[in-house]
Amino acid sequence: MTNKNVLIPLSLLLPLLLMCFSPLHAQEQHSENMTLKILLEQVLDYYPSLETAALQVEKARQTSALIESRLGWQVAGQGGISKDMSLFGSPVTSLNIGGQMTRQLTDGDSMAVVAMISRDDADQTLPTLPNPALNSSIELQYRKPLRQGKENTGYQADIKDAQALVKRLTAAQQLIFDQLAEQMIELYAGTLATQQRIETIKATIAHTQRLHEFIIGRVNFGIAEDKDRLQTDAQLNSLKAQLEVLELIKTRQTININRLLGKSWQSPLTLVRNDRIPTSDNLKFVIKDVNTHSPALQINAAEIALAEIQIERQQDINQDKFDLVFSVGHRGLNGDNSSGSIHNNELVGGVQVEYGRALDLSANDTALYQARLERDIALQNKKEITRDLEYKVATVIAELRGIAGAIKAYRISVASEHDKLDEAVKRYRTGRITIDQVIQFENQTATSELELALQQIEYQRTLDRLDLLRGVLLNTIKLPAQNHTHEH
Repeated sequence: MTNKNVLIPLSLLLPLLLMCFSPLHAQEQHSENMTLKILLEQVLDYYPSLETAALQVEKARQTSALIESRLGWQVAGQGGISKDMSLFGSPVTSLNIGGQMTRQLTDGDSMAVVAMISRDDADQTLPTLPNPALNSSIELQYRKPLRQGKENTGYQADIKDAQALVKRLTAAQQLIFDQLAEQMIELYAGTLATQQRIETIKATIAHTQRLHEFIIGRVNFGIAEDKDRLQTDAQLNSLKAQLEVLELIKTRQTININRLLGKSWQSPLTLVRNDRIPTSDNLKFVIKDVNTHSPALQINAAEIALAEIQIERQQDINQDKFDLVFSVGHRGLNGDNSSGSIHNNELVGGVQVEYGRALDLSANDTALYQARLERDIALQNKKEITRDLEYKVATVIAELRGIAGAIKAYRISVASEHDKLDEAVKRYRTGRITIDQVIQFENQTATSELELALQQIEYQRTLDRLDLLRGVLLNTIKLPAQNHTHEH
C-alpha cells in the first residue's frame, strides 16, 4: 500500500491554529469553581431586569423633587395695548404692563405679589382728570384656606403618593432579586446533585474496574469462572451508560446557569458546596424576619398607603371652599390736567371671604368609595400574604428538621454498608460467595453514599431557601451598585 501525504493549505490551517490557542478558547476550556455566593453576585450584577428596576426606582425618586418645586415662587406677566371707548364716550388708547409672583406654603396658605402700571390717553375727558393718566398699583395678597386645601392636603398627598411609589418600586426590585436568587438556588442545588451522582458513578466505575481486572486474573488461572467476568463487564457498561446520561443533564444545567450569568452557553463551570450552619429555626422569630423582609408585604403596604392617601385627597376635595383673603398695597394716579399736575398715592388694604361649593358631589363620593374599597382589598390581600408566608416558613422548617434526621440515619447506613462490602470482598476472594453478591453490596454502598450526599445538598438548598425568605441570604453577598448619571 502506498502512503500519500495530504497537504492542508495554510489558509485553512491558520484559523484552526488561532482557534486552538486564542485566549477565548483557553477561557472557555477553564472551569470555574463557583459557590452559591459567587453565582448570586454575578447574576445580580448582570441581569438586565435588575437595571431596569433600578432605573424605575430612580425615576420615581425624581417625582418628589418635581412636587416640591411647586412650593417655589411662580412668576407670570402680561402686557398690551388697546383702544376702546371711555365712560364719556370718547376714544381712549390704553397701554398696560403687569405681573405677579405667587407661592404656595407647606401649610396650605398662599401669597401673591401683584403689580400693574397702565397709561390711558383719551381724546376728551373732564378738565379735573389727568390726561394722559398713569395708573400704578402693587399689592400683597395672603390667602388662608379654612376648609378645602387646609394644611395643603393635596400637596401633602402628592408627596406621600410619590414616597409610596418609591417604596413599591423598591420592593418590586427586591422581588426580582429574590426570584432570581430562588431560581439560582434551585439550579445550584440541582447541578450539585448531578455532580455528586457523576462523582459517585465514576468512583463506582473505578472500583468495579479494579474488581474486573482482579476477576480476569483469576479466570486466567482457572480460579474464577468466565461468567464472573461477564457480570462485572455488564456492570461497567451499565455504569458508563448512566454516566453519559448524567453528563448530558449536567450540560443542560450548566447552560441554564450560564444564561442567568450572561456568559457563553458553552462556558464550563464546577460548583462547590459551601455548607452553612443554620442561624435559627425558631418558627416565631423566623416568621418575624420573613414578614419584615417580604417584598410582597412591602408592595402590599405601599398599596395600602396609596389607597389611604387617595381617601385623604378625596375627603379634602369633598369639602366646601372657604378662604380668607388679606390684602395690602399701594395705588397711584399721576398726570396733568388743565389746572396742573396730579400726584395721588394711597395705601390700600382689606380682607374678604371667598366661598364655593359644588352642587353635584356624586362623582367625588364615588371616587371616595372606590378608594376605600381599594384599601379594603389591600388589607384583605395582606392577610392572605401573611398566612401564606407562615405556612411556607413552617413547611421549610419542618423539611429542615426532617432532612437533618435523614442525614444522621444515612451516616449510620453508609458506615454499615462499607463494613458489609469489605466483608463481602474478603469472602469472595476466599471463594465463599459469588460475584453477584459482591456487586449487589457494592451497589448498595454506592447508593447509601450518594443518598447521604444528596441529603446534605438538599439540606443546604432548604436552608438557602429559608435564609432567602428571611432576607439573610442576600445580606451575605455584595449587591451591585446602582449608579446612574443623569443629564439635567
